[in-house]
Amino acid sequence: MGLDPDRLGVLNKNRTSALAASIDSSFPADPDNERTTALAEMVGIHDGHGRGFVLVLEPGPKAFGLVLLWADRFELEDLTLMVDPTALPGDHARRATALAVSPVVLEVDGTDLVDIVAAPLPVTVVEADSSVANGVKMLRSADLDVVFDDGIVTGEYLGLEVARVVPTADGGELQAGVGAVDREANRVLHGGASPWDALVRVIAEVSTYRRPGESFHPLSQMARERWMLHSLIDDPSRVGIEALDAVSSVESRLGLRSAEPVAAVGETEGGRILVVAGAGTDVNLLGVTADLISREMPDRVVLVPCSALLPQLNRAAQRLSVPVSVVDVAPPWTA
Repeated sequence: MGLDPDRLGVLNKNRTSALAASIDSSFPADPDNERTTALAEMVGIHDGHGRGFVLVLEPGPKAFGLVLLWADRFELEDLTLMVDPTALPGDHARRATALAVSPVVLEVDGTDLVDIVAAPLPVTVVEADSSVANGVKMLRSADLDVVFDDGIVTGEYLGLEVARVVPTADGGELQAGVGAVDREANRVLHGGASPWDALVRVIAEVSTYRRPGESFHPLSQMARERWMLHSLIDDPSRVGIEALDAVSSVESRLGLRSAEPVAAVGETEGGRILVVAGAGTDVNLLGVTADLISREMPDRVVLVPCSALLPQLNRAAQRLSVPVSVVDVAPPWTA
């Protein structure tokens, strides 16, 4: 049985205070003072004079983004990240290298803190081959966005996956449907239909609900960050760029209902521009962007969060190592 959340919170605050004191014995020792912030993903404590320590408890970009928002809130310039082993310390160390002022990042080893090495970016497969060529041709004939992401080939309608191409010896098997369950249902209920007819049927159903002004249907709600990116690639002038090309995700997607920031790059006279779009996962934007900066090496970053967090996000994003602007773009589903 797991610990009660309140009890676990107290323990993590005590851990943070003790670990901070092991680095600097003059640091405030009371874990319950107003300078302590405890969340499920992290616990932060600061001295009121620009120095802070963070116990990072969860892996992934959300925890890293919360650290940056917390550091910005209290105007902390001297930051130490103490990462629990279960939180994948090497990944957080890698993201920290994308900051203008890199914090100290240490791994928690019992009651001690040890140095860590930044983990490399995950290797993703982003190119298709002859095993999916026929399926890709069919997706393009249906005027869908063809997405190559970590070895998976999908067709998207306004950012929503409506088909997937499974590699075969004769050029790929096209499976129509919104997600795995819908693809299987189509196979069982319409197994005699041609792949093209199945695809046309799915697109017709999705287009009924995934359109401007249709806000509440699940087909309108899912993958909105990808819908936003699709609209920016279709009209990049909205972020002041002439052309944009989508880039693959840093890590594999978790599923259609898991909103994860997505990105594209464009070349301008001022250099390489990275555009990162989100919708409802604004904290994730900061961590994802840190990884994308390491991979794409942009000269400038544009964040499009679709969020009420614009002011806080803008300030925290300035901690990244390249110039960042946060742009409020009208969502395509409300046009």
